[in-house]
Amino acid sequence: MAFGLAMAAGLATLKYAVMPKIGAYQADILAGISEASGMDVRASTLRGGWSGFTPFIELEDVLFREPANGQSATRTAGATALSLPLVRAAVSIPFLLIGQVRLTELTVFAPQLSLIRAADGLIYFAGRPLNKKTDAPE
Repeated sequence: MAFGLAMAAGLATLKYAVMPKIGAYQADILAGISEASGMDVRASTLRGGWSGFTPFIELEDVLFREPANGQSATRTAGATALSLPLVRAAVSIPFLLIGQVRLTELTVFAPQLSLIRAADGLIYFAGRPLNKKTDAPE
């Protein structure tokens, strides 16, 4: 009984206190994405909500840009490599209950990817070659 009450209180806190104010954590969330991707990441809006019993986070106008200190030979600092007009991530409640953030669904609407073919014939995304041959055996 006590476990059920604690779980209900936790879900109520998530629904009424955390998700409506998720925008306050926008800088922290984008900093984590930037660190993980190695790129400068910006978004105009971050909001949270619920769809049925599933909490979600939405990001609008997400841009992945070359970092200011980047050493890319194919792209200038600040150039946009990936533009995502809308990203929606549904969060798993069971994992939240054990203190982990895991997604049950990730939806990306109308992504725009910027690729560059360099003079060496390789295709680059975010300064990294996509079609570079390796010496690793198959």
